[in-house]
Amino acid sequence: MHDPVSRFVSDAIREMVELQVRESAPPEARRNVARLVGQGFLREEALALIGCVLSREMFNALDSGQPFDARRYTAALAMLPALPWDDDRPLPPTEGNPSGYAREA
Repeated sequence: MHDPVSRFVSDAIREMVELQVRESAPPEARRNVARLVGQGFLREEALALIGCVLSREMFNALDSGQPFDARRYTAALAMLPALPWDDDRPLPPTEGNPSGYAREA
């Protein structure tokens, strides 16, 4: 990742994930880091997976103009290491979007 803007965004997301884990807010962030590490992932890998879910949910909120969906976020955390865009995983539903994350046709 050589683009300075991409590096800045990546670092900011990483810092948000670290804060969520440190403050246990939401508690699912800390629990899922522990769960993933228990499954054999390195802590860095677990944080990166959570960052993927966080960035996807942030993008969805910005793209749709809707508030950040904390229920969908925590549901997606529980499904890690599967990611929201993995085709073979069920998607966490949410009110107003019962199918979960939008997929490209």
